[in-house]
Amino acid sequence: MRLLAVNAMINNSDYFQTLCKVLHYSFEGQLKRTAMDTIWGGEVQIQALSMALSHPIYSYIQFNSDLKNRHYISSSISLQELVDRFIKGTAGGHLKYIGYNSDKDKLGLCIYYNGSHYDALLPFRHNPQQFVPHFDIIKMSL
Repeated sequence: MRLLAVNAMINNSDYFQTLCKVLHYSFEGQLKRTAMDTIWGGEVQIQALSMALSHPIYSYIQFNSDLKNRHYISSSISLQELVDRFIKGTAGGHLKYIGYNSDKDKLGLCIYYNGSHYDALLPFRHNPQQFVPHFDIIKMSL
């Protein structure tokens, strides 16, 4: 998987150099990080895997239960309010990584982020909930 991600980063080096610049990373450093099996991956590596596997990857985190946190979400929130919070960017870090636009409607692979580590989730048999936003780090920074 790591070699697939490295290959995707090299084959799409213009994109990944831009992504790394936006994230204040060294492209070469991220290539090395991706290749090392003793280091956990992050957003760059997930984006590379989405490209390498030709499938979108959905990343989920647990909603924050701290009332003082701007990402706090009540367990009784309505679906419309949740959608509105996603649009405003105040609903937490539920992300959809799409390597290639042609893959956006394919079955997504799902991961769970617990704040320091990603874990694979069982694949969806159908498309995931439609309120999961597309996240494009490069476009958001321009």
